[in-house]
Amino acid sequence: MYEDMGNGLLQGGVVQFPLGFETGICRARFNQRDNQLYVCGLKGWQTTATKDGAFQRVRYTGKPVTMPTKLHVAKDGVQITFTNPIDKSVAADKENYAVEQWNYLWTSEYGSPEVSAEDPTVKERDPMEVDAVTVSDDGKTVFLKIADLKPVMQQKIQMKLKGTDGKDVNYSIFHTINKLGAPSNGTGATAAAGK
Repeated sequence: MYEDMGNGLLQGGVVQFPLGFETGICRARFNQRDNQLYVCGLKGWQTTATKDGAFQRVRYTGKPVTMPTKLHVAKDGVQITFTNPIDKSVAADKENYAVEQWNYLWTSEYGSPEVSAEDPTVKERDPMEVDAVTVSDDGKTVFLKIADLKPVMQQKIQMKLKGTDGKDVNYSIFHTINKLGAPSNGTGATAAAGK
């Protein structure tokens, strides 16, 4: 997921696909002949790998997958869009979301501890309160109203939802906020909703 904030500024996030691989993967490519995804890699990129190396194919089965595909950061919250409708009653419960954020330190050292975005001398994540949740009429988009958003190196949004088929829709989104968008219109709709 990524968002073009204009003037060459991008911000983006990642979510794990509901797939399992036998090894770490790198350089996934779609084959133009069969339109299927091929991946290969080595164990070095994934500690839970069961093989030292592998070449694998991902085939489209026609079965629906309900997962986040779009993310937009507004001044007063975060809008998340899914591939398919989710259970509106579960999605509307703010207790089904957990949000935290943190920064890293720019130093000559290798790596960095996770530090508070509020106070970089504190080595911990800042929990963020979800004040309210608005679900779109079609059940495909949620808007998490969150006060005091600001640019941060890392924000994590964890959700425990259900699809309309009753299956779990449990994902964590990790994303960077470089710039806040316009405020929502009070119903959870944002300027990016039509994109």
